[in-house]
Amino acid sequence: MTTKKKGYVKPIIATEEFVPQEYVAVCYKLKCDTTEANAYERSIGNEPYGGHRTNKGCCGHIDSQVINTTKEGIITEIYELHTEDGVTTKLRTECAYIGSNLKDLINNNTKITWTTYYQYGNNEWVYNHQGTPEMNGHSVNAS
Repeated sequence: MTTKKKGYVKPIIATEEFVPQEYVAVCYKLKCDTTEANAYERSIGNEPYGGHRTNKGCCGHIDSQVINTTKEGIITEIYELHTEDGVTTKLRTECAYIGSNLKDLINNNTKITWTTYYQYGNNEWVYNHQGTPEMNGHSVNAS
């Protein structure tokens, strides 16, 4: 039987320098101008289920509209999170401003329009929305 001699390894401390990468997270808000949207719906003979409303979970509430952008601020998606009977659903949405620079829209105070499709049971309602996106503050994050 042979045995191998184990060698002693001197412990060393290895360090790694942490370099934070700072970025600014900007939040945007968009809500449907329900007064103008309801007037438009009436003018085209469209009376969607319940109309445009401002309560939480509906199009006129600030937490209901979501704008996704690239880090350069190009809009990739706009959609509504709609709550009905305690269930929140991402509504199918169409918007001609996909691909636009959101910062330019805000700087120019541009009113944008978008359409959502709300399916409830066997019925589908079409809602035509309009509103002006705004910056909602910013914060600096380091990670």
